Amino acid sequence: MDLRGKQAGQHCRVAARTLLQRSALLAVVLLAACGYRFPSERQPLGRIDTIAVTLVENRSVETGLDLLLTDYLKDEVIQRAPARISEPRAAAAVLSGVITAVRTMTVSRKNALSTRERRVSVRVDLVLKGSDGGLLWSGSGLKADETYLVVAADRGTTDENRRRALSRAAKRVAETAFYRMTSDF
Repeated sequence: MDLRGKQAGQHCRVAARTLLQRSALLAVVLLAACGYRFPSERQPLGRIDTIAVTLVENRSVETGLDLLLTDYLKDEVIQRAPARISEPRAAAAVLSGVITAVRTMTVSRKNALSTRERRVSVRVDLVLKGSDGGLLWSGSGLKADETYLVVAADRGTTDENRRRALSRAAKRVAETAFYRMTSDF
């Protein structure tokens, strides 16, 4: 009986080791089959050493929003990308884009005739192309919303609140674009 117990224990250890080896092999096969790649292999910015950020085209009526968004995009590249900013002719990649829409809507009211808060929405399309003109990444319909207070008695304050909300929305669009560009979504 003692010999059978040892054989049974030995058999269990062999079965457990075989199961562990097969599980590890299955995990490797599944990772390879689903297209997993290390981040530097799949992220467009992982292969680029210089990038140019061109002035974003502004199809909205918001004067200066194109300059603001372009600066925020450059800031994101400088702070987070392995690439450095360059002129378009010398860059390995060029980031360009279009502000396609800016919309304002009422969020809350004081009464039927008076608005308390509004929301401004900025929508942008961006494209990252290699120096050969090939598409490396594109982000269509990138959008950010920001809310601002309406001061009925002071239009200047309301306009300033709106400008600040537009600035925050532009910054969020730039951040979102960079995260999508580097996370391969």
